[in-house]
Amino acid sequence: MMFLAFVYIHSLLAFFQAAPGSGSIEKMSTQLTVSAVVVAAMQWFKNSKYFPWLTTETAKLNRAVAVILAGAAAVGVHTQFSGGTLTITGLSVMGILGLAWEWLKSFVYQQLIFQTAVKGNGNGTGK
Repeated sequence: MMFLAFVYIHSLLAFFQAAPGSGSIEKMSTQLTVSAVVVAAMQWFKNSKYFPWLTTETAKLNRAVAVILAGAAAVGVHTQFSGGTLTITGLSVMGILGLAWEWLKSFVYQQLIFQTAVKGNGNGTGK
């Protein structure tokens, strides 16, 4: 949990140090919004009859689905679809490491939103 807090604090510092017009503020707000949507979707999945294998009692499976959805959100940051053409940029070691970093940040945001908005008090007990 300490590592997740570190990633969150690092992201916040980057957000507040971002130069106006650099796109960092828009990118972070997009990541937070997508993470909130993923958390809401996960809660809907857990209560839906269409996903009987995904419930509040399947914590490990829920975490795996959350990791996959965080990856999908991170890939969305690095791709662009325009006029029938999918453009993927940054296919270098640094680009892949950047994608991994975005994936981790997306997952951290999801967990923070889940622990505070769904669980209620941020410690995961719901009490």
